[in-house]
Amino acid sequence: MSATVQQTQGQPDTIVLIHGMWMTPRSWQGWIARYEQAGYRVIAPTWPGLEGGVEALQKDPTPLNNLGVKDIVDHYERIIRALPTPPILMGHSFGGAFVQMLLDRGVGAAGVAIHSAPVKGVYTLPFTTIKSTASTLLNPANVKRHAPMTPEQFHYAFTNTLTQEESDEIYRTQYIPGSGRALFQGALANLTPRSEVTVNLRNDARAPLLFLSGDLDVILPASIQRENAKRYAKSSAVTEVRRGARPLALHRGPARLGGHRGPGLELGRGARRRPQLKFPVLKETRGVSPRASPGDPGSTLPGGFGSSSQRSSRQSCGTPRVPTRHRASPPGIPVHVPTSVLPPRRRVPLGHARARSAHRRGSLQAPDAVAVAPRRGRARGPRGGGPGAHLRAR
Repeated sequence: MSATVQQTQGQPDTIVLIHGMWMTPRSWQGWIARYEQAGYRVIAPTWPGLEGGVEALQKDPTPLNNLGVKDIVDHYERIIRALPTPPILMGHSFGGAFVQMLLDRGVGAAGVAIHSAPVKGVYTLPFTTIKSTASTLLNPANVKRHAPMTPEQFHYAFTNTLTQEESDEIYRTQYIPGSGRALFQGALANLTPRSEVTVNLRNDARAPLLFLSGDLDVILPASIQRENAKRYAKSSAVTEVRRGARPLALHRGPARLGGHRGPGLELGRGARRRPQLKFPVLKETRGVSPRASPGDPGSTLPGGFGSSSQRSSRQSCGTPRVPTRHRASPPGIPVHVPTSVLPPRRRVPLGHARARSAHRRGSLQAPDAVAVAPRRGRARGPRGGGPGAHLRAR
């Protein structure tokens, strides 16, 4: 992706960092120092009206009331267009959605959406995302108010990889309430005809875009990032998605993502690629393992179903079968893993013709019950046979 940026726009020398909801530019402190040491000019503008800082907004969050997505994106567009050269845009959480919208407007040389909020057209909605925002979205009156979070909610949604003490410290020094209007606009984008969180997913002139997702992110997990990237499939513009980083801890500064060679695309504390593990294929089997020999101790399944004679005898006396899984293993070393056991004996209705057929064959469909033929003639009282029959447990 970096090569594409160099070929199309030249080497960008400026990075614009866009923070997400419930945060301020203070969350980028470690990132700013890192990129400045690498020779970049770094700017991290705040959302419009939030220039007062964390402490002031914690005491008086009224500037967040009725602050919409369009107001925020227009604010960033004015700042970026005033720069001498197109910068690299990097946005976290809601800032990732703003990066997508800015690139769609032709602003920026490249974009990095880190744990991005979805734009219109992304329908994945995990339960953890709903739980993280339910305290605000369940009350429609919050659309014109600010969207607060308690320390416990903040720990669940943002700092779930840290201890409660570490989370409380970040909550005290970096947290601010969110914007109820912007949160409702993002959550209801797919239900709004002219949503402000709309992006032209077929825009071929858009600058390159990279999605970074975290394995342990709660509020915006990797499934949202994957679908968001797939929505750009009909565009010829460069779109990539990288997975394998833990949730960002922006306050700790960036750490290099293993295996990445692009300039300055880095993730937060503890970032690393998780190893790709391959497991043997599990197949549902009944009876004797095809790899087992008669003398092997594993040739008999749990419950004594090692041979056809054993199976028939067990069925006739009503012992339930035990389904097992056969895992691929070297010859002569079968592995049988019981997965379930049939429920206990019970009375199950059985049709008249089916009961007679079962008696005539001398076999039963269910190994844990016997069929009783209905009495002939009229039913007498509650014990009459009637036209139906049943299975009666022994």
